Amino acid sequence: MSRYRKSFGRFSVENVYGVVEPETGEEIVRFWLEERALPPPRAKRRVSQVVFVVRDEGGNVCGVNTVFKGNLPGTDDLYYLYRTFIGKTSRGSIRLLAFMAEETWRFLREFEDESPRPRGLAMVMENRKFYGKRMKRWIERHGYTYCGKNERGQNIWRRDFA
Repeated sequence: MSRYRKSFGRFSVENVYGVVEPETGEEIVRFWLEERALPPPRAKRRVSQVVFVVRDEGGNVCGVNTVFKGNLPGTDDLYYLYRTFIGKTSRGSIRLLAFMAEETWRFLREFEDESPRPRGLAMVMENRKFYGKRMKRWIERHGYTYCGKNERGQNIWRRDFA
């Protein structure tokens, strides 16, 4: 699957996985720092994990999602571990979060990866606002399986590629 950009409402969502241009990387780091999402060293390291960059109507970075390979908590199964961060001024759209998760799963399912190939996408729900019935229904409707809680009491969901 090739790199692409899509419109979603007032947002532009661009796939940059594995090809983050230096200027875009600097914008992403600046976004994380301005939002106080990550400290500088971690923000710089995490740029290479960005899958999609979300921009507002002014072209400013207002959200990103990232993946890294790791074991599904409590197992030896390799998954892409998924995170999303949306800036304060662009929060409130569960549809944007859902769109990003779905696009990421579709992209990574087709992504030519070196071995070993991750089995799927796993999310650890750090934000307790997403523990409600509405989010649970969306997650289940999109093929995710509940895997229990991690050591911090956060819900873990997975969706396999096969």
